[in-house]
Amino acid sequence: MTKKLDVYVQTIPQLKAVINSSADITRIYIDYFLFADDSVSSLVKSASEIDFYLVLPFMLREEKDLFSTEDIQKILAENNFLKGVLARNLEELGFLKSISYTGKVIGDYGVYIWNHGASNFLFNEEIIDEACIPYELNNREISSLLDKTTGRDFSMCIYGHIPMMISSGCLKKTTDSCSGKMGRFNRDITIMTDRKNNKLPVLNDCKCCLNVCYNAVPLSLHKQLSLLQKESGISNFRIDFTIEDENTTSKILAFWNDLLTLHKADCPYENYTTGHFKRGVE
Repeated sequence: MTKKLDVYVQTIPQLKAVINSSADITRIYIDYFLFADDSVSSLVKSASEIDFYLVLPFMLREEKDLFSTEDIQKILAENNFLKGVLARNLEELGFLKSISYTGKVIGDYGVYIWNHGASNFLFNEEIIDEACIPYELNNREISSLLDKTTGRDFSMCIYGHIPMMISSGCLKKTTDSCSGKMGRFNRDITIMTDRKNNKLPVLNDCKCCLNVCYNAVPLSLHKQLSLLQKESGISNFRIDFTIEDENTTSKILAFWNDLLTLHKADCPYENYTTGHFKRGVE
């Protein structure tokens, strides 16, 4: 079964790189933050053959000036090109259900469909139309989940910096002081050094007043691709761009496109992890 290719973007330069690429992309997930930029609507018009989805924040807090459920409804109402929503957690799925949202609803890896019981509940209750396999499952657990959940659509991330920690406690405020831009569309990257001297990029998102600490090296399953291609339950492969600039985004996307179509390509990065694919979690 030929897998479709989906791409998640977190910045406008990444969106430009993906739209301008020659890769055969089925779907682009656009981070909620980008809808504050007027250029999004003009960019998507140049890619009518691609489906676009809204990506919700990792958490929602109904506090003054922070991104809220009202903001979600506003984006959906003002951008009719959106085919659906990628929900990060159960609360967001519950909200979409409460407003009787009619677009396609996809549960992200953080919804944690670890087994067929969770999968069957979310699909049978029509809470989701598709799900992304959690990062924590190893290859045997992935096969077991797919074997016991037939006739459903699953996607799987094959590249991207994995979130190691998501927190409403701001790193900048803890170590120094608040940026003073809480509740505004402001983002920046802070580098945190761990005890092994790994440089961990931390996304500071002022509109949601949250931090996302990413792994120092990206997940990359290019050496496991032939095995994953055999999993009939996986309909879509997904590439997540987070901290990459426009040029790096283009190079990485070209690599994966060549690997998927020509079955060979030179990897543009030396350091990467395979996550829990081989060892899983206890």
